[in-house]
Amino acid sequence: MVSLSPVILANDPLPAETIQEADTLCHRAGDMLMCTSALSGAMRRNMPLDGLEAAIMQIADEARCTMQAAVRIGETIAMLKARAAR
Repeated sequence: MVSLSPVILANDPLPAETIQEADTLCHRAGDMLMCTSALSGAMRRNMPLDGLEAAIMQIADEARCTMQAAVRIGETIAMLKARAAR
């Protein structure tokens, strides 16, 4: 098992950016949880379909952004792992 610190190069911004992106991912997940909870409540209160459609589109957009961020983090981790293997 290799941690990040031995493979970080001097002045390498990638790990810091990746950690920041992971923090953002955490916040996005929290936002999405709140949006889905609000959607569930709106459905129980018979919110008009236009409002439900707008809410689910926002959740879907957030999910796409979250997935893209997770892929970027995974790519960076794979690069760092390859660097550590050298």
